[in-house]
Amino acid sequence: MNWKIVPSYPAYEVSDTGRVKRLAYQATRKSCNNREFKQNKRAKEQTVYLDRRDNAMTSIVKPPKKNGSPHKVSRLVAEAFIGDVEGMEVHHIDRNPANNGVDNLQVLTPEAHKALHEADADYRRKGASVNTAKLTTEQVIAIKLKLVDYKLNMVAELAEEYDVPFQVISRIRRGLTWKHL
Repeated sequence: MNWKIVPSYPAYEVSDTGRVKRLAYQATRKSCNNREFKQNKRAKEQTVYLDRRDNAMTSIVKPPKKNGSPHKVSRLVAEAFIGDVEGMEVHHIDRNPANNGVDNLQVLTPEAHKALHEADADYRRKGASVNTAKLTTEQVIAIKLKLVDYKLNMVAELAEEYDVPFQVISRIRRGLTWKHL
């Protein structure tokens, strides 16, 4: 396992496998009688947690601030081992955002990253292939045909007919969901 200092956060090191640690430092503290004293702090491995999108995150403190702010581990690893990531996006080759090994990361422009994911058919599932879909493709086509002659209360009637919340039918009518049909 190789460790490198993160250029934009020189008090931190990252490994090529995605581990993060704060380097040893000396802190100045005040005692209860306002005398200053120096306290040596040992190097400490940072806690890495997963956010709601399964991205590995860690808290980084950048002086003069005292509280840490969340940072993606993938960006820290890419910056240390690949190079500058300012204005770029970090792509996970195996599409697992928790796998932050340097061999799994690729730095791309935002346009290239978007094009890469748009070309990947499995990246964005649509319609009935989405796990939470309440309707089939055939049902949505029938609903869209009925909505051509839209009348007041039609959304509520269709929602009751297909046993879905009225918001589902409303979003289909407004083109917010099932856009590909």
